[in-house]
Amino acid sequence: MENSSIDPRATAQEFDDFILEVKRDKAQGQSSVDPDVMLGILRDHDRFSLVQLVDAYRAGGAYPEDRLIGVVHRFADLKLATEYVHVLTGVINEVCVLPTIIAPARAGTPRLRLINMALDQALIGTIRIGWEKLMRAVYYLETGVDIPKKRSVKAFFFRWADERDNWRFLQPYATVVESHDDHYRTPEFHKHSILRRQAFGGSAPDPNDMMTAYNYLSGAIWPNVLDVLVGKQPSIFTNLHLSTSTDGLTEIDPRFVKPRPQAVHPGEH
Repeated sequence: MENSSIDPRATAQEFDDFILEVKRDKAQGQSSVDPDVMLGILRDHDRFSLVQLVDAYRAGGAYPEDRLIGVVHRFADLKLATEYVHVLTGVINEVCVLPTIIAPARAGTPRLRLINMALDQALIGTIRIGWEKLMRAVYYLETGVDIPKKRSVKAFFFRWADERDNWRFLQPYATVVESHDDHYRTPEFHKHSILRRQAFGGSAPDPNDMMTAYNYLSGAIWPNVLDVLVGKQPSIFTNLHLSTSTDGLTEIDPRFVKPRPQAVHPGEH
């Protein structure tokens, strides 16, 4: 049990301030753009806020107050994982990409390849950690306990989410996590390295494909978590949530949208 005497909102504000200072420092380092303009762009791009989480949690009134500090801590873990991804991609650009633009002869040198391989390996793991943190945070939010030890936390969580109206919107992301595991995490960490071939002159993995799981993680999920907390339906969906209706139209799969109550007009029974 988390220490419920800690002020959740003050904790959330401290964390949000930390992330804001990270963005401010990053904006100051962009010499080609006005720092205030860059800070505004960075803040607009990232709407995550633990203070919003606390306020939505309390406004909805569906979950006990003594659970809130644990929820704050677990969603802070999720946010940190996504920030680590930002750090890694920034280092890749700064150390591995920009030098080759300035001095094209350096492109593909063994040292740069090795640095890129090391950072890619860290990126593969960190993206997957982010999904693990999301699963842990949502499960704790709903149940007040951490996910029990399972052979596959991933399989357990997505089955669990599919059984709950308010969290079913997460179920389609199972294919995203599965794809990341199959193509990147499992071979790199448990089987034959997918990065090794670069030491023998082979090609690197497609960086855009490798980032797919992160893009889904950092996209539509956070606004929907806030919607759930205040008792609303999830409001943002992706291509994963689409289905084709009987008349051939593409629409949000009805599994993810609660049916609206039918209006009853006077005289109707």
